[in-house]
Amino acid sequence: MPRFPVTIRRWTLLAPRLAPKPILAVVAIGQICLAALLRAADPAPPVPPGMTENPFIHESSLPYQYPPFDRIADGHFTPAFGFGMTVQLKEVDAIATNSEKATFDNTVVALERSGQLLGRVHRTFSSLTGAHTNDTLRKIEKDMSPRLAAHTDAIRLNGALFARLEALHQQREQLGLDAESKRLLERYHK
Repeated sequence: MPRFPVTIRRWTLLAPRLAPKPILAVVAIGQICLAALLRAADPAPPVPPGMTENPFIHESSLPYQYPPFDRIADGHFTPAFGFGMTVQLKEVDAIATNSEKATFDNTVVALERSGQLLGRVHRTFSSLTGAHTNDTLRKIEKDMSPRLAAHTDAIRLNGALFARLEALHQQREQLGLDAESKRLLERYHK
């Protein structure tokens, strides 16, 4: 995730106190245009055929983003896991190959934001297999376990990503991080 959105949010928080209202309108329009350019420059991978009806593709509109259990079938999990892993690996690769100097925002925060789809699928799947499982879900669990382990290894053993995390870890005292951010950096560095 580029550093711009974080900077934009900080400016938005400061803008009402620093600028008159006409300037705020220009800033808001600029932010919308910049966000559109950033999305266009780094588009999400296209949804594979046959997955457009998968309830995991989009965030839930239910309160607290509860999964839409009434629309989820056992057959939705395997393709959603596969697509979620593909998307997260592309996000992590973009972080690892970022030409900008490593910062907390463009490395650690970006890693925290990666894998949204995979997280939705995994949380829902884990809840169902822990409370309301069946033979199909147990088979999916058995098949997905080594794939998820390999996926996690691909991220944690990414040399370019670790180099960025190592650079941040070496200068963690100079970054001015709060305790929570410092702990998050240490967790990713391990």
